[in-house]
Amino acid sequence: MEYTLGRTIHTLTDGLLKNLFSFVPDISEDSEDPEITARKQKEELLEELLEMDPEDVLERMDDDFLEEEYDDYFLEKAEDLWRILNTRYSEHFEPELVTQLMDLNLHLRDLHNSIRFYKRSRETGQEAASEYYEEKGSSRMVSSAKKTVECLLKLKEMGYSTPPDKT
Repeated sequence: MEYTLGRTIHTLTDGLLKNLFSFVPDISEDSEDPEITARKQKEELLEELLEMDPEDVLERMDDDFLEEEYDDYFLEKAEDLWRILNTRYSEHFEPELVTQLMDLNLHLRDLHNSIRFYKRSRETGQEAASEYYEEKGSSRMVSSAKKTVECLLKLKEMGYSTPPDKT
């Protein structure tokens, strides 16, 4: 169960960075270990996102993903976490881990809802309504994304981030 949870958190972190922030590692030919280089760059980006102003985080988000490609990805990941929490093995999880997983589930659902709210700005025919949805949705997306990143980093610190091929 620990391995499954670690893989889930690792995959979620990768998906968040790749989809929402268009992360592609900068790996040069002289990189000693490309996997370690990519991992360091991911962690640096996560830390940077927490320190960025909301406007900068929003600017960093991938417009194509938000406006055209988003297909309930974060809701699906929240449901994956919920399934883990609902297994009979989860009763053996430490309370701090359960709290972090429940928080992450909530923030993923909030991020999903914020993106859906933001997308309404493209669907309405009224300029004032479009501005409202874009402004509120943007603010909520940034807040939810930062809270999600905080949870992911906390879970990583707790030892829950395992690449799929590692045991």
